[in-house]
Amino acid sequence: MGADSPEAAAIARLTGAAQADVPALLTGYTFPTLDEQAGPDLLGGGTAKAVAATAAFLKEQGKIPAVLDSYAPYVTTRFVEEAHAAN
Repeated sequence: MGADSPEAAAIARLTGAAQADVPALLTGYTFPTLDEQAGPDLLGGGTAKAVAATAAFLKEQGKIPAVLDSYAPYVTTRFVEEAHAAN
C-alpha cells in the first residue's frame, strides 16, 4: 500500500494521521487468519484471559468497582466460525 492509495487515505481520514505517514505506521502490523483468530491465543481463550487481567488491573487502580469471575461468556469464536464456513 502506498501513501497515495485509497486505503491510506481512508486510514488517515479515520485516524487523523498524515496520509504520507500511514504506510510506515502500518509496517509490522499483522492480521491473524481465521484459524489464528479462533485459536487458543485469541478468541479461543487468550482474549478472555487478557480482559480478565485488564479488569483486575483496573480494579486495583480503583477505576472499576468489581471484576467478573470469567469473561469467557463474552468472548466467542462464533463469528470467525461463520466466516470460515462461508469461505
